[in-house]
Amino acid sequence: MKSFEEQITRFFRHVNQPVVERIGAGRNKPMSSDLTMEQILARGSRLMYIAAHPDDETFASPILSFSSLIFKNPLFLLVLTRGEGGECSLLDRSLRSLAEIRADEMRQVANLYGAVLRQESFLNASLPMASFPMRHEIAARWTAQGNPVRVVAESIRSFKPDIVVTFAPIFGYTGHPEHQLAARFALSGIHEAASPHGNYPWPPHRVSHTYYLLNKYWFMKIWGRGYDHFPWTETWDLHCRSVQEKSISDIMIEHALIHRSQRHDMQVVKKLAVVMRNIYLYRVDPLREEWNPFEP
Repeated sequence: MKSFEEQITRFFRHVNQPVVERIGAGRNKPMSSDLTMEQILARGSRLMYIAAHPDDETFASPILSFSSLIFKNPLFLLVLTRGEGGECSLLDRSLRSLAEIRADEMRQVANLYGAVLRQESFLNASLPMASFPMRHEIAARWTAQGNPVRVVAESIRSFKPDIVVTFAPIFGYTGHPEHQLAARFALSGIHEAASPHGNYPWPPHRVSHTYYLLNKYWFMKIWGRGYDHFPWTETWDLHCRSVQEKSISDIMIEHALIHRSQRHDMQVVKKLAVVMRNIYLYRVDPLREEWNPFEP
């Protein structure tokens, strides 16, 4: 007999037909450009993903795998924390800290993508989520540790991405305040990277295309895990595209399971990859978007 969780997953997979998910995702906003992200990537565009934690890239893995494994485009993963505040599912930690374990898992993922990885050590607040400091309090602690805006600007100026993908600055896909901060500092860093001012060893660089990765899933909202209220501008079908004879959803599951220390969360990602039909994106003009990390 199937477990209750398996029955629920099977039920949502059955009811979440493409038209049902699209209705649940709400309105879309027509793009100012006729080019889709896939068309932009097909031109050999350089892609940067900016996130808060090791394993956040699992939500974007369909895009990352298509860009790096199909189009062979250069990829840069910027991760702002080492994830020391998460739970550890490993029985044997071999005297290593959780930050070391998760940093190693992140390196394994970057190697699979052939990506450049920059991983910082800004605070990762400890679970449970109910005990987290407020977003602006975490922002203050990050800036006391270093300069997240400069980290982003340095990465952009040195790598020169054509596309930047990050979370949305209000909800941040799961409601995690550090997801929101990663997006807010990413936007500030994009501004600074394009500015002629600042003492950097690289010239200014203007990012041509910036996207928020959105949680637009009605079933996530039912489970209390969603969702982002920005309208979507385009979608990626998780089941029609293939990488190395595997669907993108299969790749998403494979890469998620590399984060063995986060087995519980990655099992959730595995179930979602089976249920979800699309990845939702919102294209923005980052030089017109300003989201203050210190906003209470």
